[in-house]
Amino acid sequence: MDLYSFFLLFPSIFMLHEFEEILLFPRFMDRNLQLQRRLLSGAFTPFRINAIIYQKFILLLIILGLSVYFESFVFYLTIILAYIYHVIGHVFQSIILRQYIPGVLSGIITAGYCTYQIICYWPIRS
Repeated sequence: MDLYSFFLLFPSIFMLHEFEEILLFPRFMDRNLQLQRRLLSGAFTPFRINAIIYQKFILLLIILGLSVYFESFVFYLTIILAYIYHVIGHVFQSIILRQYIPGVLSGIITAGYCTYQIICYWPIRS
């Protein structure tokens, strides 16, 4: 797969990770009431999490569309790198809390794939 095809595939990869968070976050928060009170003060409900994910996905699609239109993927690549750092944050959260954090498994798999694609095909070869 070339890098351009990967860029078009990335929203699906992103959503695989987000679906894991959507499915597991409510149960995770129910099991960690002390963490919820201490860190979040109840600010993140499942609806709010889903709304944030929806907004991120729409923004990702807009940036992808603009990147395709202007034939410049540098900013889009920055978004993908931010996603990889986001996943690294999940890994550190999991280590610090000593438990599974929603999104770690899918994040490691998808971020690893994203890293592989970027390393193999950047800069874009003709």
